[in-house]
Amino acid sequence: MTMSVLSSLQLTFSKEIALALERTGIGKVISINAAEEHDWELLEVDIEAIELPQYPIFPVKSIERIKIKIANDCLPVVFCRQDFPLVPHLNVYENGDKTLCLFDVPFHDIKYMFNASMFVNRIVYWFSKTARGELHQSDQPLEPFFPSVHDAIILNLNEHAASPFIRWLDRIKREIQEEFGLSVLSSFDTNMEVTAPLAKKGIMLKRVAEYYHLKPEELVVFGDGGNDISMFQCFPVSFAMKNGVEELKKIAAHITKYTNEEDGVGRTVAKLL
Repeated sequence: MTMSVLSSLQLTFSKEIALALERTGIGKVISINAAEEHDWELLEVDIEAIELPQYPIFPVKSIERIKIKIANDCLPVVFCRQDFPLVPHLNVYENGDKTLCLFDVPFHDIKYMFNASMFVNRIVYWFSKTARGELHQSDQPLEPFFPSVHDAIILNLNEHAASPFIRWLDRIKREIQEEFGLSVLSSFDTNMEVTAPLAKKGIMLKRVAEYYHLKPEELVVFGDGGNDISMFQCFPVSFAMKNGVEELKKIAAHITKYTNEEDGVGRTVAKLL
């Protein structure tokens, strides 16, 4: 690397990347572009240390030209060629840009261990694993269906499809309660919340009311799920949301005219006041 390349870089991490590329032999800087204020810099880089299998799953080249956009206090963004195939861990934008998803954790979780060598090695790892079709993890079964950041997949979880799962979940709930004596509640049909026996909304809110010398009938409670039942049992002035579960509606003193999405709580409180 010529000194002119290093001297033309203003951002510290840009310089560290250039030095790491040279030190590791992973690649070399081809060109540099930067904002006038130097709040970001764009490095065009040839990545040369990609290990390819004899029969690649995806057509990764032995030398991949990328662009790395560096900005202070941000994870650098890595752009690959626009004709790169659609693969897992690749972000695809409406303008055709494609960026590598290098890490599966938020940047702030790795910020204090993050360095230029780690970064450039991760780029090589991404290309090498992608060529082998090994970057996608087995515990992320839906990821191949989301090649674009704007894509969506719609699953029709109808009553017949959900029933076996719900029946299985109900059985697990009963077994946990009987075996361990724990409280098992649900916000909706397909989830399970396991807590200590006394860790229920009704019991806890009742303690708070007693601490402030409030009578149960002096409080108004709102709920929409099965985990609100204990609260409705302890406080007589209860409002179940219009979109709440039927089990809760049956024991509620009132049912709101509006759903959660329609600001049902706020509208009811305003009316009560």
